[in-house]
Amino acid sequence: MRVSTPPARWFSFFLLLIAGTIGCAEPGTGVPASPTAPTLASGATNLGPGASYDGSGLWHANITQRNLTTNEVLTFEFDIAFTQDTDGNLHASDDGTVATLTRRGSGLRIAYDMSVFESHPSCNTQMSGSAQIDTATNTLTAKLSGLNNDGQGCFRAQASLTATK
Repeated sequence: MRVSTPPARWFSFFLLLIAGTIGCAEPGTGVPASPTAPTLASGATNLGPGASYDGSGLWHANITQRNLTTNEVLTFEFDIAFTQDTDGNLHASDDGTVATLTRRGSGLRIAYDMSVFESHPSCNTQMSGSAQIDTATNTLTAKLSGLNNDGQGCFRAQASLTATK
């Protein structure tokens, strides 16, 4: 059996993933916010249009990953902290893993492009895909695919993430 990536690394990866799918609704209301009059829930200033939903903070994530070489399926559960920039993009970094959610829309369900990167001597983890945050339920979902490194080598992988704030 192949040794899997330590849960701490996957936790960081998925936390980053979760942070990127946060939408543009007023916190706790589920109602879209006006892109011209953002509400500043966390003290952020100069928000870009549609970035009034604040996805910053701690998210609880569940990830299912499939190694496409061995067909092995692993699951991970962890908490991840995201920060949000003025354009509504989410960012997380933990133990060398960097996750970015780039906002692609607004409304009750906000679309994101998600990417995860982790540097390794033999080959880097590079996974990407689509993500969405349902602002009414503060739920992030994402589907990622790409190259993963489990510390023993690289393999093609697919991952599904669900996180709640």
